Amino acid sequence: MFCKSLEQFLNEYLENDVPYMDLYFENKEHYKDLYDYAKQHLYDTRFQVIMGYLYKYGEAGEKNHQLAFEHFYKAAINDNKYAANEIALAYEYGNGVDKNIEESVKWFEKGVALNNPSSMNDLGYLYERGIGVKQNLEIAVEYYQMAADLGNPTAINNLALCYKAGKVVKQDYHKAFELFTKAAELGCNASYSHLGYMYEQGQGIEVNLEKAFHYYEIAAKKGVPVGMFNLGYTYDHGIGTAKDPEKALYWYEESAKKGYQQGMLNAGIMYNHGIGVAQDFGKARYWYEKAAECGNARAQCSLGFMYEKGNGVPQNYKTALEYYEKSANSGYATAINNLGVFYEHGFGCEANINKAIEYYKIAAEKGEGIALSNLGLCYRYGRGVCKNVSYALELFKKAIDAGFEKAKDYYEKAKNEL
Repeated sequence: MFCKSLEQFLNEYLENDVPYMDLYFENKEHYKDLYDYAKQHLYDTRFQVIMGYLYKYGEAGEKNHQLAFEHFYKAAINDNKYAANEIALAYEYGNGVDKNIEESVKWFEKGVALNNPSSMNDLGYLYERGIGVKQNLEIAVEYYQMAADLGNPTAINNLALCYKAGKVVKQDYHKAFELFTKAAELGCNASYSHLGYMYEQGQGIEVNLEKAFHYYEIAAKKGVPVGMFNLGYTYDHGIGTAKDPEKALYWYEESAKKGYQQGMLNAGIMYNHGIGVAQDFGKARYWYEKAAECGNARAQCSLGFMYEKGNGVPQNYKTALEYYEKSANSGYATAINNLGVFYEHGFGCEANINKAIEYYKIAAEKGEGIALSNLGLCYRYGRGVCKNVSYALELFKKAIDAGFEKAKDYYEKAKNEL
């Protein structure tokens, strides 16, 4: 709710009990007036809360998490439900106080006791993830339901996710769709992206790609990272809209700037291959590195390939090997195959055909076409294994079925050896 004056703000906050976080000034200068007024009324815990928020967000000056914590704490020990939740969040993230998840849980529990729906939702999240408490999905859903019953939009969204995935409750796409719709109407921006996905996949509603695009666009413009990524994906693949690689790259990068890992990867891919933009190995490497730091296995493998081929970086087999190993440790089949190639040929390491075959077999079991082909070549020529052309043909056939076209040539030539 936008307030035109300090008087209107105070009336909504004090008389109608509208939470501070739901109130905004049209004129930002009014926050300084609010600061001066609150400073004169700190005997009232509600104004301690106001001071806490002003310091937390720096709305009347510079941010100061320590001072925010001090004001919230004074209000929280006097049973202010909003302050109790803020103290819990401060302990959870280490804002203005040392991070302490046990203390965070304790203050969320106090917020629940004071009937704060935000605390119910946040405590539910901790139980869902097993953060600071033993993981318990049943308790998580109970807290989400409690908060949802009190109209908390984030809790309604979380409850919808439970119905969508069938967590504790019976999977029900129709129920999930209804809850996402309600959460979006109440202001949960993430729900717009979920609605877009349900329209795209036809979950709980008939497939409608134009509506999927519409909801992704709403989510993206409201700053939801996954919504930004999904909007980029629709432009990339022409889902519910015309293909537009330039817009796809724009939204991938916007999601990447918000820390969305898949957005980092896709931005890297587009720069690497010059899709929607001039090829730029430097920017490709930048986004691959960002995604790799987040543990993205494909990005790690892509960096390995850049160092293997010397694309935008000096060729360095040892660095390439390191990236392939990181990616392979996450089970990424392409990287596992590439390790096989490196050990077969001694790139960045001592050649070891037995190790190479071991990696080829692991990647082949994952259905990696090129690994099936490489393993087939080992059997065709008897490299590290007993020569077996018949088995090589089987492997080439599987590689072809997996989409590795080059295996067709290997298959035809090996067939002539029987």
